[in-house]
Amino acid sequence: MKYLLKKVLGESGFDFLAIRFRFLRNLLALFKNFFMDMCLYFKHSNVFSSDSFEKIEARIILNYHGIEKGFVHDKIRPRFAIKRVKNLISDLQAIDERYQHNSQTTIAQKVLIDYYEYHKKNNIAIGDYFSEEIYNIFKSRCVLKEKAFVEKNEAEYFSDVNKTFDLFSNSRKSIRSFTNERISEDVIKEVVDLASNAPSVCNRQPARVYFINNKVLVNKVLDLQGGLTGFQNEINQIFVVTVDRNYFYTIGERNQFYIDGGIYLMNLMYALHFKKIGCCPANWGKTVDVDKEAQKILNLKKSEKIICVLAVGYVSGNIKYTLSKRRPLNEILRVLE
Repeated sequence: MKYLLKKVLGESGFDFLAIRFRFLRNLLALFKNFFMDMCLYFKHSNVFSSDSFEKIEARIILNYHGIEKGFVHDKIRPRFAIKRVKNLISDLQAIDERYQHNSQTTIAQKVLIDYYEYHKKNNIAIGDYFSEEIYNIFKSRCVLKEKAFVEKNEAEYFSDVNKTFDLFSNSRKSIRSFTNERISEDVIKEVVDLASNAPSVCNRQPARVYFINNKVLVNKVLDLQGGLTGFQNEINQIFVVTVDRNYFYTIGERNQFYIDGGIYLMNLMYALHFKKIGCCPANWGKTVDVDKEAQKILNLKKSEKIICVLAVGYVSGNIKYTLSKRRPLNEILRVLE
């Protein structure tokens, strides 16, 4: 068949047809793969249904972490996160009726216990949305002693920076409150240079880092991100991590830029921690419309995808961060013989 087509079309005509065929084949394959991605996300994400333990657990984590963050403000607002508290109680009751509790539902109950006891200690009434009866149920079965937030001074927080990796890694936490001291450009260069040893597919190194030192521009980006509203006044500098789609070849690599970008982001956070700089990664799970707006603000190439916004700054004095209890090994690891 190839021989006959070359005879009929000529060498150049055959090459032209082959290029067109490969283009069409790849276009159809790309559509098929993105369509399957969409179907799987439609079926299994929390966007359209909440019909499994994992989906209920995901909401529980989202809500208890939101309450944890309320505790790390210097001034805790009375009756904060009412909607999250109501949702959390409802979802925990659903777990009671249908499933067994695990590490995350257990810590969620502890966060609610801390929430109730904080308000009771300060004589703030919350009985209209969190009853004493529900508190007593949670309290009766709670075995955890940790609080929903941790407090340390600067020396304590950075005490494991130069120790073994297990201590170093476990000591890094998301910090949301910073001093007014600016990180110098020289230090930023050291941090990014250190982070650049992150691995990437075929060593393509597609990650790019934008350091924003202008408070007006910082606020525009944070307004779009939307997750650091309560801490925005204390955030004067941010990183925006992007990945350039130009570096990916196959249909199978359509999501590889998220992987390479995530690996680079973690390395960047470790580099900041090593330099005794606080940071907090802010989720960039945005629609294409928000992406386009951010591209205009930051003058990004159309091929670049934002992976994360990273609030950064020096910390001092009393440092507060969320407990963010991690899963035990048996909820994560599966060994296949």
